[in-house]
Amino acid sequence: MTMECDLFLARLDSLETGRLPSDLEEHAAGCVSCARTLARVEGARRLLDVSPAACLVDLAPRVGALLPFMPSARRRVQMRDWLLAGALILGSMAFVPFLADFSTLRAAYGNRFVVPLGLVLGMAVTAYGAVFIAGHLDEFSKRWHVGGAVHR
Repeated sequence: MTMECDLFLARLDSLETGRLPSDLEEHAAGCVSCARTLARVEGARRLLDVSPAACLVDLAPRVGALLPFMPSARRRVQMRDWLLAGALILGSMAFVPFLADFSTLRAAYGNRFVVPLGLVLGMAVTAYGAVFIAGHLDEFSKRWHVGGAVHR
């Protein structure tokens, strides 16, 4: 690709609609690579051209009828990320007694705050476990053959 081809592609990209300038036509006639690119661009532009009559058709019922057949979009979080987050939660819970704030609370309140803290941390772990299991039910059922006949 020569500098002339780069200029051709830049000018081709900047064209909006209408006829191709004569100098670009001449270059495309002599350059196979640019002629192929021009053919692809013109084909794409023809596909994008929509007649005014096509805009009058109401597509909403047709699209709505196809929605049940579309696969649902699901954002997947990999198992490794879930396990790392769980390890981080459990690790941070194990180090709570070694923090300076924990010692300050123990000095101010005695052991009365340990039960509420344990309940809060227990609820956090339970919520994490529930979301983790709910997010991976399909994977767990396939891995352990739950919910269907096991074929051997």
